[in-house]
Amino acid sequence: METEITCQVINPNDVILPLKDGEMLVSDIIELGPHGTTFRKPVTVQMQYNSKSSGGAKEAAVWVTEDRSHWTELKTTKETEDMLSVSVDHFSIFAVISQPKQDQFPVPTEGRTLTSSTQPAVQISFPEHAVTTETEVTIQVQEVPKSAVEDIKAKNESVQNLVGTSPIVNVQTVSTSAVQFHKPVTVRVPHPQHYMDIQHEGPTKLRVMSCEEGTEDWMDVTDNVTISRVTEEFVEFEVTHFTRWIVVLVEDILGNTEKLGPIPTIVCQWLQRRPVQFILLQREDNANEVIVECTLDGCAEEKRPKLMKEGYKAQLPSGTEHLYEGQQVNIRFQGNVKLTRYGARGTKQQITFHSQQYNRIHMHLMALKDRENSGLDGQGYVELRALPRVEVAKQKVESEMATMERSAREAEGKREPKR
Repeated sequence: METEITCQVINPNDVILPLKDGEMLVSDIIELGPHGTTFRKPVTVQMQYNSKSSGGAKEAAVWVTEDRSHWTELKTTKETEDMLSVSVDHFSIFAVISQPKQDQFPVPTEGRTLTSSTQPAVQISFPEHAVTTETEVTIQVQEVPKSAVEDIKAKNESVQNLVGTSPIVNVQTVSTSAVQFHKPVTVRVPHPQHYMDIQHEGPTKLRVMSCEEGTEDWMDVTDNVTISRVTEEFVEFEVTHFTRWIVVLVEDILGNTEKLGPIPTIVCQWLQRRPVQFILLQREDNANEVIVECTLDGCAEEKRPKLMKEGYKAQLPSGTEHLYEGQQVNIRFQGNVKLTRYGARGTKQQITFHSQQYNRIHMHLMALKDRENSGLDGQGYVELRALPRVEVAKQKVESEMATMERSAREAEGKREPKR
């Protein structure tokens, strides 16, 4: 019996990608169907992707989802420079994600020192009998450029005492249950001043910051760990469990009790956010058809004249804003216009920003009459609102979206002129 196979490109607006720091979408989102079709033998699926955002300290991996919100990383084989393959036993939805390269090591009971392949100054040392059984450990290192500290200090008065940071180090054990260390494990990271090649005069102090898996909150844990060794080149400290760490170097100012938690948070935001601009275009031969596009800062002036040659008229691009990878931007039209029932070519009135994708949405508008001034008939403006990047349960997302859509329909109903 023959089975008809379907392949469909999914609009990024129609899925939830839980991207973390350093991760980005680098392929189309592909749905192979019929959805859920199972096979008697494993089938190979090949995914093409933009390899420019991988390599070096980055690697590409295939993610899969059954419900468009909960994703699992698959064991991935690199076929060519821009092609990955995975083996599956049923059809689903697939995407390629670029992420910090992950090293995986087995740690025997005799102990072992692990060295990051992307940043050799990062090492994790297990003494003998720290674990009672062989344990798999992963290391991810996210580099923090010197320019990040310079830019952050130039724009944020609250972090003027920041001198430099180490890279962000994420260490995890590969286990379904918690792994207990019977002896402290030593983490080595490059000294912030050496790592960023910073010349600084005056007293400074080192602080060890950590962020537990599944949270965005960075805590100063210097008093809870033992800083065992400090040289000009590296800092070593002992830990009893794994998480994310960064070592921060700040000016040692007498009487300064300012909390340091915001510093790594701001650093992570700098690493993940991208400068963008928005373009609003309108068809010259059909004023009811409009396009809203979000593009990387600097590309708007290049794209705008090309689109105008294709029959669109456009205002100047917006000012520069900053968005996270995967952040959603809600679109609302205000004034004497509204979306028609067949409005956006998609299911949601929003753009989901991915720096390696086209972030464009087509819409159809209808002009409304102004009750007091006929000269304002059909005139309006677009309102763009970036939604917060938060993780919530799927049921809550669906509930909130339903509430937003219901509120929008009610608001549009109130704006319609009486007949």
